[in-house]
Amino acid sequence: MLEVLFRVCGFVIGMVFRFIAEILVEVIFHFLIEKPIIKIFEKLGFPIQNKNEELVLGRIAVLEAEPWFEPYKIYTVEMAQRKSIRSYILKCKMNEILLNEEKRIEFLNELDRKLFDLSKNGLRTRKTSQY
Repeated sequence: MLEVLFRVCGFVIGMVFRFIAEILVEVIFHFLIEKPIIKIFEKLGFPIQNKNEELVLGRIAVLEAEPWFEPYKIYTVEMAQRKSIRSYILKCKMNEILLNEEKRIEFLNELDRKLFDLSKNGLRTRKTSQY
């Protein structure tokens, strides 16, 4: 009985150490390898991080030119800063939104939901994140 208990404890302790080792390897890879490589590429003139930012800002500028987007113009700074809205704008097909009214209404409803945190579960506190 004592042998089984030792094996179970050894298994649990081994899993905990493997989990900790995996986290350490991820952190080491991210901070010591990935970030310096990105900085090297950016210094060489290959912008990696700014590519999506320019695309989001360009799409927001295209939306601002549309007359149906007029009520949302005051929220463009927040749209550019909030990560959920930025990723949604990147995923959207802008041609369909500009040409198709059904897609436009669907886009505006989802934008309202993300801007004002409208959910089925009621109101909650909004957590704004920068990038």
